[in-house]
Amino acid sequence: MSDCGTCGGCFSSSSQCHPAKVDGSALSQDHLFYSLLQQAQSVKATASENHDHTIPTIVSILSQNVYASQTALLGAYRQLELSDFVDLAKLCYERHIAGSHVAWAWEFCDNNPSTLLSLLKQGETDPLYDHLDGQAEVHEVFNSMPEGAAGRITRI
Repeated sequence: MSDCGTCGGCFSSSSQCHPAKVDGSALSQDHLFYSLLQQAQSVKATASENHDHTIPTIVSILSQNVYASQTALLGAYRQLELSDFVDLAKLCYERHIAGSHVAWAWEFCDNNPSTLLSLLKQGETDPLYDHLDGQAEVHEVFNSMPEGAAGRITRI
């Protein structure tokens, strides 16, 4: 991993640099994601000449390659402590807040990842879920998509 450009995996979930991705067919998406979260917690975020693909791969999986969601998640990564970012990523993943829903959640929390993390941890999610479902409906209407195509949040 001497050069980031060698694998082309950043933000595409196709990195071969992550050990668990070498034989990705043998792993479920859940196992891969939780493996990445565990690896992120064990790696110190220090500047080095080697590029760690863990955070970009987490961002790619959660964002489902939606640029606005990638931007939101990278903003959260910059603003939060690593352990809080990992908690936020895990909570979003477990609640199926992914793809465009990540950007809409970011918008709902006024670009404040601490607010989003707090809402998800405390379980005060009804207003957030209402917003996400509303944004999904608007997205469907203005993009001539069938009802439900943008997905809805499963309330847990």
